[in-house]
Amino acid sequence: MRLFRLGILSGLLGLVAFGAVAVAQEGGPTFSDVEAAWNRLVQERQAVASGMAANLDAVSQNADRLREDLAAEGFGNPPELPADILDGTGLEDSYRALMDGERHRDGRVYVLVSLSMPDAALKQLVDDAHRSMAVPVMRGFDPGKYGEFSRRLQKAGLAEGGIIIDPNVFKAFGVEAVPTFIASSQGVVPCRDLGCTPVAPPHDKLSGNITMQAALEILAREGRDAPGIANQALRQLGWSRDLERRGETKATGPPADDEP
Repeated sequence: MRLFRLGILSGLLGLVAFGAVAVAQEGGPTFSDVEAAWNRLVQERQAVASGMAANLDAVSQNADRLREDLAAEGFGNPPELPADILDGTGLEDSYRALMDGERHRDGRVYVLVSLSMPDAALKQLVDDAHRSMAVPVMRGFDPGKYGEFSRRLQKAGLAEGGIIIDPNVFKAFGVEAVPTFIASSQGVVPCRDLGCTPVAPPHDKLSGNITMQAALEILAREGRDAPGIANQALRQLGWSRDLERRGETKATGPPADDEP
């Protein structure tokens, strides 16, 4: 924040200097000229700050209304807006967070699985991958046994379109064991030559028979190359589960008074 304020001050001083030069070209600036130019800039800055404060007040009021609406719909109480946002001092940090989210936009979380896994464990991981916006991937199947592959998916309770078949992901990250969880800074780009190995983007990798949530928590906490990607997926997983629970609560709630 200090750099941000110094940048504003430098800009103001630059404008004052420019105004002083303009006056000098007409016969030389006086102290009154410089003081007047400075006062005008201060007034303009105060006007901008006033407008920003009004916008922040509007945001705060809208947030209050949204909080009340969500509470009325049974979604609980969202957290209050941070004080540094309401008084404007946290705007720079918020902007940086927004840009950080943009940098994570191309990230991927892969969940590498196989039909060799128990049906229940496989379905749970694939379902949680969808909840967290992750990509479940299998290495492939025997081209002459597609029918068997399809029946095996159905037996596990999985839709054929719910899993990506892509050996490139396994090759790029050097995965031999499943399940493996990968938080990657971007998706794997297939190479053009037949039989080549795609270049792995910066990533964090974890293998083991653990849940999706546990894997994401470890990747978000201990990852070096893509912890933010894992954290976003973890938050998405929690949000999706919360919505499902609320939907189940409404659907399985007590019968109405007029029901038998």
